[in-house]
Amino acid sequence: MERYIHSEKIDVEKVVDEVFNFSRLGGVSISNVLTLGAREELLAAMRESQNLFKDVERETKSGVIQEMKTLYLERVVEEELPATLTQCLRKLTAEYNEVYQRIAEAAHFTVRTFNSVGMHWYPVGFAGITPHQDYAADSNLITSFVIAGNAPFFICRDRQKTDAIQLDAEPGAIIFMRATRYHHEQPYRPFHYLLGPMEVERYSILVRNRTEAKMDQLKTEL
Repeated sequence: MERYIHSEKIDVEKVVDEVFNFSRLGGVSISNVLTLGAREELLAAMRESQNLFKDVERETKSGVIQEMKTLYLERVVEEELPATLTQCLRKLTAEYNEVYQRIAEAAHFTVRTFNSVGMHWYPVGFAGITPHQDYAADSNLITSFVIAGNAPFFICRDRQKTDAIQLDAEPGAIIFMRATRYHHEQPYRPFHYLLGPMEVERYSILVRNRTEAKMDQLKTEL
C-alpha cells in the first residue's frame, strides 16, 4: 500500500531550528511531502463530507476577518463521519505520528502526542483569513497539510504583516508553525494569514495538540 507521506523529505533538525529559534518567525514549509495518491484520496473523502463542514464566525472578537468552513474531529461523533474519511485520516495521522515523535524528541516537548485534527475548506471566492495567531491553548507544534488550492500563505510578526514571508502552500506541502511548549513562549506564537479571495477551492488538514480544558470545552459543544 502506498504511503501518504514522503517522510524522508522532512529534515527534523531544520524544522526544529526554523520553528523554535525565537529570532525567526516560527514557521517553515516543505514541498511535495504528501503523495499524489494521498492528496487524491483525502480530497475525495473531504468533498464527500462537505455537508458536515460548518461556517466559522466571519469576524472574531479580536478583529480577525475569516471566511471558511471547518470540520474538527473533536466536534463530531465519529459515527457521523463517512467511513472513507475516517480511514484516510487514520492513515495520515498514523504516518505523521512517526514524524511527530522525532520532532517532539528533538524539540523537547513535554507532551509528545497530538489530539486535534481539523479540516479547513475555502470555497471559490472566500476571503481567506487576515493576520492572526492560533489559540494560546495549542501546544508544541501546529502542522498543516495542504490538500488542494493555491492561495498564498504568509507568516509575519504582527497584524500589520511586518516582515511577512510567503511559505510554499501548494498542494502536497506541509507547513509547520510554532506553538508554545512552555507558558513563557506565548509571545512568540507566529502571526499568519491566507490571502484571498480564493481563485480555486482550498482544502487543508491541521494537526495540533490542545490543552485538556480546551478539548473538554469543545466536547461539550457536541
